[in-house]
Amino acid sequence: MAYKLVEITCSFCDETKMLLPNQKYCSRECYYNGQFTKRSKLIRCETCKEDFSVYPSQPTKRFCSVACFSKSPIAIANRTTPKPKGKDHWNWKGGVMKGRKDRNLGIYKNWRRYVFERDNYTCQHCNKRGGDLEADHIKPWVDYPDLRYEVDNGRTLCLVCHRKRTSKQFKERYSNV
Repeated sequence: MAYKLVEITCSFCDETKMLLPNQKYCSRECYYNGQFTKRSKLIRCETCKEDFSVYPSQPTKRFCSVACFSKSPIAIANRTTPKPKGKDHWNWKGGVMKGRKDRNLGIYKNWRRYVFERDNYTCQHCNKRGGDLEADHIKPWVDYPDLRYEVDNGRTLCLVCHRKRTSKQFKERYSNV
């Protein structure tokens, strides 16, 4: 079946070309641009005051580019406002987790390895060997800072036994608060 080409003016770029009778655009580029402009609306950028197109799905868009947004008062205020730290931070808990940073030190990692080796990688409560093991402080890390890295103050526990022990300790410590 042969199709006759007809001279048609493109709906987007207004060029006259030989197209099929049912075509409105001369190329894919004109088609996509035409569809975009048909559904979009013009908005004025708050920074550079240039008009730009936005889809209806972007009703809150206020700037034509990232460069314009970065020059806006909103972005400048966010950059210059100091972020609250320490006691001023909304999630401050009185410095409770301060000692957590120590657990990334080599001395802590060595202590942990020595405890595992001494206990032959076996849980000291249920005698399970291997798996998810954790080095537990017999005397708590928070209460005895000078015993933190003493191998005699450590023991190997599996994840299940360690959770049971720590939840029991937590309840004992904070039940009368």
